[in-house]
Amino acid sequence: MIFSPADPGGITILEARHGLRVFTFHRDLQQFRLINRTLSLHEDYHFYADEIGFAEIATSSFDNNVWLIDQRDFSLKKYNIDSKRITSTTPLDLLLSNQSHQLLYCLEYQNRLFISTKDAGILIFDTLGNYLKTYPVSNAVHFDFWQDEIYYLDGDLLMRRNLYSDAVVARTLPHGNWKFAIINHDLLYLFTDKNIFLYK
Repeated sequence: MIFSPADPGGITILEARHGLRVFTFHRDLQQFRLINRTLSLHEDYHFYADEIGFAEIATSSFDNNVWLIDQRDFSLKKYNIDSKRITSTTPLDLLLSNQSHQLLYCLEYQNRLFISTKDAGILIFDTLGNYLKTYPVSNAVHFDFWQDEIYYLDGDLLMRRNLYSDAVVARTLPHGNWKFAIINHDLLYLFTDKNIFLYK
C-alpha cells in the first residue's frame, strides 16, 4: 500500500504507535494528518494562528488529541482535535531558556509526556501538562520505550532507564555512526544513515 497526499510537504514526525492509525506532523505546513490502517487519509488538521502561533514539535496523545510546543509563547499545549481548542497550557520559560535549548523530540508513554532537548535533558510531564522531573541526558535526538524502560543512544552506549526505579543500565555497542535504536523482543535494531543492523 502507498499513501500519497496531494500536498505532502516535509514530515517532521511520523508515528505508527496507535495500532489503527498513523500520525504525521508537518512543521512547514503547520498541520498534522491522521491516516488509517489501510493508508487512507482520515483528515488533515491545520493549526490556526488564533490558537497556536507556531508548532515546533507535536505528538499524538493516547486520548486521541495532540501535544505540541508553541514557539510563540514557548509553552507546552494540549490540543483537542474535536473542539479545535487548547485544553491545557504549561509555560516552559521557567524550565528552559528558548534561546539556549533546542527541542528535539516528544512522545507520550504510560500516562506521561517525554520531551527531549539538546542540552537540558528529557523533561517529563503528566497527562495534565504538569512538570514532574528531568532525566539528565545530553542531545537525545531520538528515544523510545520498551516495557517499563526508556532507552536512547549516548555515543556507542545504549542507555536503558527504568521509568519507576530510575535504575540505569548502559550497554556498550559495536563502534558505528548510529542514528537511533529500536528494541523489539530479543532483537536490537541499530540504524545508520544507510543501513540497519540487527543484534540479539
